[in-house]
Amino acid sequence: MKMVCYTLKGVSYAYHTHQEIIRNLSIHVPEGKVTAILGPNGIGKTTFLHIALGWLKPLEGEVTLHGTSLGRYSRRDLGKAVSLVPQNEHISFDYSVLEYVLLGRTPYLRPLALPGDEDVAVAREALETAGIAHLEHKPVHELSGGEAQMMLLARSLAQQPRVILMDEPTSHLDLANKGKVFDLVRSLSFRGVSVLLTSHEPDEAFAVSDFTILIGKGGLVMAGDTPEVMSAENLQRIYGVPIRVEKVNGHTHFIWYQCKG
Repeated sequence: MKMVCYTLKGVSYAYHTHQEIIRNLSIHVPEGKVTAILGPNGIGKTTFLHIALGWLKPLEGEVTLHGTSLGRYSRRDLGKAVSLVPQNEHISFDYSVLEYVLLGRTPYLRPLALPGDEDVAVAREALETAGIAHLEHKPVHELSGGEAQMMLLARSLAQQPRVILMDEPTSHLDLANKGKVFDLVRSLSFRGVSVLLTSHEPDEAFAVSDFTILIGKGGLVMAGDTPEVMSAENLQRIYGVPIRVEKVNGHTHFIWYQCKG
């Protein structure tokens, strides 16, 4: 029997009365695996993550994390259990990279307390894991886009969570940095951390995930082990364009094409 990270039962959410983004979603997300939430832009993938994080409350249904209703977690305990890597983040203060990553230690600190030596050691280990230890003294506003994304990852690692939520983590990265992120994601799952990441790129989702949730305009299309779920037929349902699946040198690629009359 598979261990479950999140369970969503009949979850619905709408930003406006007549704009239902997520409709009657029921799903089990496996623990210790990489789960890809795949679908076109504007379909509700980020909303899914914000519900899982507890930032948004469903209009209907229930979300449980490791068997406990999300609403029963204190803010501090939820901060220790789950972290979010956003697509980008506006940073108002001129932190150094190390100072920013230390913000990930907030759930472990008493109110108004400063980070101690142990917190600094954890933050430096996170920087090392993310491959940016050499940037710890650099001002965050001087980072490149790729460096900034790796810093967001490092802050998330400094929380030492059991679950990491990642919102399109490679959307602003070049090929080299995408590879680093994928390697890091896989290493986290090997350590038992559950990773949920959103994507609109089938190739990337297939390459990194164990479990895939496909979301289309009508809501959930299918969820299950990635090789079984990511078929051309299912992807055509969520993207609305013809797609074929090809294997090149042992790697699976998803190619969309125009129908010619």
